[in-house]
Amino acid sequence: MFIFGILAIIQMTFLPGFLLLRLFRFNKNLLQILVFSLALSMAANYAGVGLLVITDLYIRPILLTIFALEVGLLIWLYRSAFSLSISDLSVQAVKILDNWLAQLRQAWHNFIDPLRHLDEQENKEAIVSERIKTLLTVVAGLLALSSLWWILNFLGSNVGTVWNTWDALSSWHPWAVDWATNKPATSTWEYPQLIPILWSISYVFIDSYEVVFFAKAIMPIFTLAIMLLFLDLAIEHRSLGYFFGIFMLQQIFQRFLPEYIGAGYVDIPVAFMSFLAVYALLKARNLENLDTIKQYLLFGAIISAAAAITKQTGLYIYFFYPFLGYLLVLHHVKEIRFWEKVRILVIPSLVLLIYVAPWYIFTQWRIMTGRDESVFAYVTNDIYAGLSYFDRFLVAIDGLGRYVLVFGFLVIAFFFMDSGYRWLALLFVFGYSFLWSIFLSYEFRNWAIPMPFIAVATGIGLEAIFNRLNLARLRSYVIAVPLILLVLASAWKFNDNVLYERQDTLARQVYLQDLNDALYDYYDRNEEPGRILSSYPIGFLPDMDGRWVHERFEDYEVYLDSRKDNPEADHMLFPTHTGNARIYDEINEGISAGNYELIFRQDSFLFIRIIQDPFQEPEG
Repeated sequence: MFIFGILAIIQMTFLPGFLLLRLFRFNKNLLQILVFSLALSMAANYAGVGLLVITDLYIRPILLTIFALEVGLLIWLYRSAFSLSISDLSVQAVKILDNWLAQLRQAWHNFIDPLRHLDEQENKEAIVSERIKTLLTVVAGLLALSSLWWILNFLGSNVGTVWNTWDALSSWHPWAVDWATNKPATSTWEYPQLIPILWSISYVFIDSYEVVFFAKAIMPIFTLAIMLLFLDLAIEHRSLGYFFGIFMLQQIFQRFLPEYIGAGYVDIPVAFMSFLAVYALLKARNLENLDTIKQYLLFGAIISAAAAITKQTGLYIYFFYPFLGYLLVLHHVKEIRFWEKVRILVIPSLVLLIYVAPWYIFTQWRIMTGRDESVFAYVTNDIYAGLSYFDRFLVAIDGLGRYVLVFGFLVIAFFFMDSGYRWLALLFVFGYSFLWSIFLSYEFRNWAIPMPFIAVATGIGLEAIFNRLNLARLRSYVIAVPLILLVLASAWKFNDNVLYERQDTLARQVYLQDLNDALYDYYDRNEEPGRILSSYPIGFLPDMDGRWVHERFEDYEVYLDSRKDNPEADHMLFPTHTGNARIYDEINEGISAGNYELIFRQDSFLFIRIIQDPFQEPEG
């Protein structure tokens, strides 16, 4: 099962798309190949599984046969690479490493040499400004690396986990099971089925839909893929903005989508598809080779169509893709006439209706015939229980918290961006966010599509503003400004309540945390005013200082005196590993006699409630 599960992951995320890229002669860098392979594999699997189910052929032997044919085609296409010896591969690897180190050395010299001879330079301000920007880019790059490390750790920790959220267990997984049993999913409420179909491949490969490890393992890949797209653009343009965008994306996802990154929800996958379609346009916009431009435009159109059948919100990028293709790419290509540009952009999207429309038509037919129900009216209106559009907008703004300030910054940065990024900000940052606020703001996960664009716009906006500043002319005291802002921002984030809560949380974990938790749990359930006789330092725990009577339980006579002198102590926490044997026997006898009640055992301690104290004189 394990081996077939690994093969299923390869089929779901890589192999079909990689073969398509090879057939299209798409020879780009590794990051692009990996990310486009992921998206195209998802798109191809959706179409392939759909056809197999329609023909009643979606069964394990046929799926494994198709996989074997794909592997055979891969070996054939790369037969020359497979014939290389280990020594040849080693030589190539050493050359790549040596070239990389040489580039690092050259980059360092290019950075430091002009500063060494600054007094001899005529353009001092330009040199210093460029070096300051380089340092800022390095800082942003380090932040980006920390974010990539974070998602890689998340990816690793997600492996071997199961569906644990409502929608995954009640909807997406059952739909995947329907597909895996060779029939279209039922009761889908108009939700597209690309992700359930993708999961079904793993269920068919391992011949079980009870083991979901392999399907769930792929879910954080979409967050990683978005970050890799940012990374590729950052490296290509040496962009401070895109490096910072990686870090910003982590902050946004951690704030609004922490439970959805590895869960069985399709919001981050549709955000990935939407941004990848735009990424294809960003890669094409500065190219001169018309064939390569057309290739990127075609891939972007296919991926925008795949977004539309990942979730209904993906229709947004599918609808606007030709428009964006013209504004970001073909508008600047003078060699092509206007109507030819329209043909290049519109015809692929129209042809892809064959890919997008069938599911929507099929579900509408089922709704009209009473076989399914529509969720549209509920999620866009009924769920708000009568709130007006303006009230919904206010609730959404309130939910954003301090991230409202990001929108304030983006309004300012908007005027510093170039026209392409302005269009992206208008459509995805402001336009989509506004529509979300009045129609879908009952859940922040419905806001996932704009999140990568907000991260990018924030980074690009910062970079555009820096580019307008003559950093070399600023006085040295200005260096203190970001430090002051950092301190003020930290004071806002780490306010008194946060500090007190942090102190209380950590103080509750000192000494033996499990024992502390057991004590707190007991007193949360039993608000008894009594005190605890114990050698354990309970008095140093928050909210416990008034409950502690220090007793070492080492001497029986001293123990008796403590019991007599502290009649208000109605509990004991006895250390079985260090306590006096005679005291231990007395406690056990008291439990047997019903004088004491054993509440719990934890970390070699017995926690006992004194019901009737044999060492106290009866009242009256």
